[in-house]
Amino acid sequence: MKILINGINGGMGQNILRAAQATPGHTVVAGVDRMAEAIENPCPVFSDMSACDITADVVIDFSRPDALAPVLAYCDSTGARPVVATTGLSPDDYALMETYAKRFPVFHSANMSLGVNLQVNLARFAAEFLGDDFEVEIIEKHHHRKVDAPSGTALMLAKHIDEVAGGKKEFVFGRHTKTEKRTRDELGIHAIRGGTIVGEHEVLFIGTDEIIELTHRALSRQVFAQGALRAAAFILEQERPRVYNMNDIVNRHKTVTRLYMSPDQAVVTLYGLEAATSARARLFDALAERDVVIDMVSQGAPRGDKLDISFSLSRDALHDALAAIEQAFPEGENPYVDVNDPVVKLVVAGPGMEHQAGVTSRLFDALAREAIGVYAVSTSETKIACCVGKGDAQRAKQAIAAVFSL
Repeated sequence: MKILINGINGGMGQNILRAAQATPGHTVVAGVDRMAEAIENPCPVFSDMSACDITADVVIDFSRPDALAPVLAYCDSTGARPVVATTGLSPDDYALMETYAKRFPVFHSANMSLGVNLQVNLARFAAEFLGDDFEVEIIEKHHHRKVDAPSGTALMLAKHIDEVAGGKKEFVFGRHTKTEKRTRDELGIHAIRGGTIVGEHEVLFIGTDEIIELTHRALSRQVFAQGALRAAAFILEQERPRVYNMNDIVNRHKTVTRLYMSPDQAVVTLYGLEAATSARARLFDALAERDVVIDMVSQGAPRGDKLDISFSLSRDALHDALAAIEQAFPEGENPYVDVNDPVVKLVVAGPGMEHQAGVTSRLFDALAREAIGVYAVSTSETKIACCVGKGDAQRAKQAIAAVFSL
């Protein structure tokens, strides 16, 4: 692997250089740094990317946001693959990365540590499991030379937690000048700078009478250097143009990472509902008026002016749901209503599902082999949920677990 290090004279650049020198088959063929002659290096060092006339397989960028465009342009013209580890990127920088990622694979992570990326996954799971009953605060600590605050890793953690929460979190950066109580949807982010702290990130889930802490401490920069080299090897193997990240490495051999089930569910299906959107609005308005919480919703394609629609819900809410349907569609307008009760919802999920074909096929093949019927299905980029009969739930769970090695 021929490596070009952008920011080679910085602390991380020198760590990557040493790690590459100690790794068989890795050669640092060039470096780029504004202070090109500040340190004696075993390879040519250029003051800017446009002056570099040496080709490499991969560019590892630990520099600054304004170097992103030259790095991507160099990769576009030479065929090198970029590994971008710079923090403090702007929305325009991310948009630029996405533009180039339509032409070739790009790797980006605010933190190259595998441990931090495991922390991200644990934080997502905790946020999903604990819900709104726990408030979230993030504390990050770094050395006094770090110029951006909060850290890119802290923002990455916050964005993943916010994504699980449906995008309703308000990021609050410190509480100076705050004169009101904390709101439930706040997500506090706090930065500490001092000494030689390599990097520490703490996520606190704070509930009534209990606190859950997820902490990662980097004890040396070598963890980031090794992660960057691993990312470089990974991105050279990829053929599909898109932006990759550390989660792709963590989950590269495991498309589906979670399987869970929710018991005591029911599925209600309305056959022959008017295809007009107003009919669905009447249905869900009536359900909302009775505080019926809907889970999965699936709809078939319209047949003329009619369609079929199904939704799942807790069995406890079934009586109110049926009353709401009767209220929404008076006698003479009623669609035919069918109820499957009790059912169990099974969910398979994993970040790798978004880019892996055949997951749905494997799921239904597993259920078909056990002759298990499915009453409702709902999907997203990273999740498939289906409802099966209560008596089939354990067999279905075992069949799915076996096919995905869970």
